[in-house]
Order: sequence, then structure tokens, then C-alpha cells
Amino acid sequence: MSFRKISGFILALGLAVTPIAAQAESDNYTFLKAVRDHDTTQITTLVDRQPSIIDSKDYNTGDTALHLTTRGRDNAWLAYFLYKRARVDAKNKAGQTPLMVATQIGWADGAQLLLEGGADPNITDNSGQTPLIIAVQNRNLQMVRLLVDNHADPSIKDHIAGRSALDYAGQDGRSSAIVKILDTAQPIVKKPMMGPVLRR
Repeated sequence: MSFRKISGFILALGLAVTPIAAQAESDNYTFLKAVRDHDTTQITTLVDRQPSIIDSKDYNTGDTALHLTTRGRDNAWLAYFLYKRARVDAKNKAGQTPLMVATQIGWADGAQLLLEGGADPNITDNSGQTPLIIAVQNRNLQMVRLLVDNHADPSIKDHIAGRSALDYAGQDGRSSAIVKILDTAQPIVKKPMMGPVLRR
């Protein structure tokens, strides 16, 4: 249910709607609409006035400006939002990051920009899929190579079938070239968080 509908019900009950909350909702909607419309003046005005608005999420999908710009394959706006420090690994309601969207649509230039902006190639969506699993399933050799070059881990298993990128590539007879690339992967192993050492 949208904030407008909720506000209408509250007003019908004779109660006051919080002006700050209403303004925030309005600004978020205006900003994301400006992103969809490529409205340069509106976007830059809102971001300069309220930098945090750059991470606004669509009420229905959870998409941010980075998700929308990636879907639109817009290099210029993607670079702008990254420069303005948009959350590069923000997830929508499906658990997808902008990098996953770029991988899904096969946009290598966008994926490269996102990776250069600090995107995590090993983050998972709600199904446990990584960008690399998506690239393998799409048999996108260029994307697989790009992700592997940026330390994507081919051993991470999804929640759907309990399979990894390497598993999916191995079961597809047409993906021998992809398997060879996956075999060269050198994922970065994150060190476990260590707590304080208690000395007796």
C-alpha cells in the first residue's frame, strides 16, 4: 500500500500526516521519476540538496537509481551516481544488486564500471545466485571472464539447486570454454573477524 493511500486513510480519520515523512516520500518519488526520465536538472538539484536521496528505493521493486540506470544501459548516469557515492551493492526486493542486473542483461561496460566502483562480485540474491552463476547460465563468456578477473568465486552454491557456477558450466556440454576460465579463478578469501584476545 502506498504512502499516499495510507495518508488518505489517516486524513479521513481526522489525523495529521507527518509533514517530514510526506516530504521524504515525495522527494524519493520525484528523484526516481527524474532518473527514469533522464531529467538532468531535477536529478542534480535533488542530489546536491539531499545527497542521501541517491539511495532512494522504488516502493514496488526496491530498485535504486543504480538499478534503473543499469537497466537503461546508461554509462554517463551510472558513472555519475557512482561518483556521488551511491551504494554500489544496494539490493532490490529480489536481492539483486546493480552488478547482477548488468550481468543479467549482458551489459559488460556497466559491469566493469560497477566493479571499478567497488561492487562485490560474490554477493548473492534471494535465490543464492551470484553474478557469476547468472553469467554462466547465460553462457556469456565475456561476462564470465570479467567477473573471474575481478575475483568472482565459482564455488559459491545457490539455494535453488545447491549448484555453483562451476557445477552449472560442467553440466552444460556447450560451456567448455567457460569451464576453462572458471578453472583459472582466484577468489579473494575473506579473513574471519577476530575478536579481542583475552589474556590471563
